[in-house]
Amino acid sequence: MPSPAKSTPATTPKVLREDLPLALDVLSDLFLHSTFVEDEIERERGVILSEISESEDTPDDHIHVVFDRAFWPGQPAVATDHRQPRRPCPACGGSTSSSS
Repeated sequence: MPSPAKSTPATTPKVLREDLPLALDVLSDLFLHSTFVEDEIERERGVILSEISESEDTPDDHIHVVFDRAFWPGQPAVATDHRQPRRPCPACGGSTSSSS
């Protein structure tokens, strides 16, 4: 199982050429008009934090986090302490780690 810090969701539609406009419409709707139920976000956040804790307890997963932090210090995409309080992201209005 990949580390939660390294997971990237992806969607790749395989459609007939004539269905391409519909596929792009569906993908753009997913991207631009998604809705997020707060209870579901909190439940998933708990799952992700649990997975992060598990990966920190596994030496061969944890060494990658240690390396990334040392090699790319201060980079937001590099694993930070995900248990820290969150603050609003100035760019998108979402949340970001209070240490970044």
